[in-house]
Amino acid sequence: MRKGYHMQPPNFDWLNSTLDMVRHYARAEMNDQAVIEISRKFAPKEGWSEQHEAFVKAAIPIARQEHSERAQYRAVRRSEDNE
Repeated sequence: MRKGYHMQPPNFDWLNSTLDMVRHYARAEMNDQAVIEISRKFAPKEGWSEQHEAFVKAAIPIARQEHSERAQYRAVRRSEDNE
């Protein structure tokens, strides 16, 4: 991932850019604190707040669950294709 990727056009939408970033790092199985620290580097224009941190903390387990469900689905599809 390029440095500053989430701050360049068309990624000025902090909310969606942060969700994409959390999904990326959740797939990489980074720990929660590391994801939060990285998110702070790309704080929204108005600055980092407790609400922003709560948003990132809530997004992490959802992204991990989504990744896990997709991996399980792909595994089932592969096993069915091999039968």
